[in-house]
Amino acid sequence: MAEEKELQQKESSQVENQSEMESEQTEKAPDFDYPGASREDLVKRLSKLIDSESVLEVKSEIETLKSVFYLKLSKEHAELKAAFLANDGKEEDYRTPKDELESVLKSELNRYRKLKNDVYEKQEKEREANLKLKEELIEELKELVTKEESLKETFDTFHSIQERWRLIGAVPSTRNNDLWQTYHLHVEHFYDYIRINKDLRDLDFKRNQEKKEGLCEKAEKLASSESAIDAFRTLQVFHQEWKETGPVSKELREPLWDRFKAATTVINKRHQDYFTERKEKEAENLTKKEALCEKVEALASQESASAKEWNNNVKKVQELQEEWRTVGPVPKKENSAIYRRFRKGCDAFFKNKREFYKHHKDELNENFEKKKTLLEKAIALKDSEDWKNTTEELIALQKEWKTIGAVPRKYSDKIWKQFRETCDIFFERKKEFYGGNDAKQEENLKLKEALIEKIKSFSSSENPEEDIKSLLAFKDEWLSIGHVPIKQKNKINSDYHNELNAQFDKLNLKKEDREIEKFRSKLGDINDNTGDKLYSERKKLSLRLKELESEIGTLENNIGFLSKSKSSEGFVKEYTQRIEKAKQQKILLTKKIRMIDSLD
Repeated sequence: MAEEKELQQKESSQVENQSEMESEQTEKAPDFDYPGASREDLVKRLSKLIDSESVLEVKSEIETLKSVFYLKLSKEHAELKAAFLANDGKEEDYRTPKDELESVLKSELNRYRKLKNDVYEKQEKEREANLKLKEELIEELKELVTKEESLKETFDTFHSIQERWRLIGAVPSTRNNDLWQTYHLHVEHFYDYIRINKDLRDLDFKRNQEKKEGLCEKAEKLASSESAIDAFRTLQVFHQEWKETGPVSKELREPLWDRFKAATTVINKRHQDYFTERKEKEAENLTKKEALCEKVEALASQESASAKEWNNNVKKVQELQEEWRTVGPVPKKENSAIYRRFRKGCDAFFKNKREFYKHHKDELNENFEKKKTLLEKAIALKDSEDWKNTTEELIALQKEWKTIGAVPRKYSDKIWKQFRETCDIFFERKKEFYGGNDAKQEENLKLKEALIEKIKSFSSSENPEEDIKSLLAFKDEWLSIGHVPIKQKNKINSDYHNELNAQFDKLNLKKEDREIEKFRSKLGDINDNTGDKLYSERKKLSLRLKELESEIGTLENNIGFLSKSKSSEGFVKEYTQRIEKAKQQKILLTKKIRMIDSLD
C-alpha cells in the first residue's frame, strides 16, 4: 500500500503540473468580410457578437472589428482633411467632425465590457459554490472510514463521491491545489482503511485500467491533429480525467503512465514548436519593418528641390506604406514602438512636403501669370488669316507653355482648357480653309476606299516582321491622302481601322504585340490631327494606369487579410489571377504612353 500511495502521489504531481501549463486561445479566421464591410456593417456585426451566447469567446474578433473600424474611420478623416486643404483651407483651421457611428461603437463596447464582467463575476460565484460542494464531498469521504456497512455499499458510496467530484466544475485557482491534495489524501486513507478484498480491488483496478488505456489512445490520436493549439487544450481535459481516475494494478502503473506521458510529450513539443515558429516569423517581420522605417526616414531627411522630385518621393513613400501593410505581425511588445517609428517617419516626410509647397506657392502664382500672358497672346491670334505666320507663332506659344512649370491646382485645368480651345479655334479655321475643295475631298474619298480594298485583299506571309512593315506602309499611304467630305469622315476612318486591325489579328503575333502595332497605327491618325488629341489620349491612358495600380494594391491587401482563413483558398487564387492580369495590362499601358512621349 505504501508503494501504491507513493506512485499515486507521483502521478498526481505530474498531471497537476501538466494541467497548469499555459494555454492560448485558438486563432480562427472570422467568417465575416471585414475589409469589404462598411462601418455601418461593422457596428451591426459588433452588436451581433455581443448578443451571442459566448461573450468570452468573441474577444479576438471584437478586437479585429475595432481595428478595422478605426482604420476605415481614419481613412475617411484623412480624405475629408485632404479635400479641405485642397480647397485652400488652412491646416490649423481643420477640425475633425464628430462621428455618430463611432459613438454607437463606443456605447456597444461599453455594453460588451459590462457583459463580460458580469460573466466573470458569475464564474467566480460558481467556483465558490463548487468549492463548497467539493469540501462537502471531502467530509463525506472522511465519514466513509467510520461507517459500519458492507464493503460493497461502502465502495459504491466511494465511487459515487468520485463521480460527483468529477462532475463538479472549477474552483478558485488559489484553492485548487490544496483542495486536490486534501481529497487525494482521504482517498488514500479510504483504501488503507477498508483493506478491500482482492477480487473487488482487482475489479476496480480493471475499470481504471480501461479508462486510462482509453485516455492513452485519445492522446496518441491528438498527436496527428491539424491544430497544435486545439490538441494542447484537449490534452488538458484528458489530464484532468487521468487525475480523477483511480489507481491500476501495480505492474501496469508505470507502463501506462509512461505511455500517456509519451503522447503528452509529442503534443507539448508541437505546441512549443508552433509558438517558436511564430516568434521566429514575428522576428523576421520586425526586421522587415525596421528596414522600411530606415527607408522612410531617409526620404524624410532628403531635401527635394522640385515638385517633380517631391512627387517621385511621395510615390516611394506610398509604396513603402503599401509594403508595410503586407508584412505580418511583429512581437507584441515591439508592435507599438515600431508602428510609432514608421508613422513618425511618414509624418516627418509629409510635413517637409507641406513646407516645400508652402514656399512653392509664390512660384506657382508666377507661373500662372506667365500662362495668362500666353493665353492673351493666343486669343489675339485666333481670328488671324495669316495662316503661315500665325501657325508658327501659336506653335511657339505652345512650346513656351510646356517650359513653364506648374500653376495652382485650382487654376490648372481651367487655364489649360482655355489655351487649348483658343489654339484649336485657329487650327480648325485653317483646316476648313485648306480643306474646302469638295472635288478634291471626293477624290480623296475614292482613294481611301480603294486603299481599304487593298487592305482587305492583303495576304500575310510567313514572316511577321515583313507583314508588319507592309501593314504600316498602308498606314503611311493612308496618311498621305488628304481630307474627305466631313459626312463620310467617321465611316471611312472606322472602316479603315477595322480592316487594318483585322489584318493585324491574323498575324502570328503575341496578343501584346498585336495591341502595340494596332496602337501604333492609331497614333498615326492622332498625331496627324491638329489640336491636342495626343494629350487627351495620354491623359486617358495615365488615368487607367493609376486605376490599375490602385486595383493591384487593393487586391494584394485583400490577399494579406484573407490568407489567415482556411476557407479562403479560392478567393486568394482568384485575386492572384486578377493581379497578374492587371500587371500585364499595366505593362501594355506603359508602353503605349512611352510611344506617345516619343512623338512629343
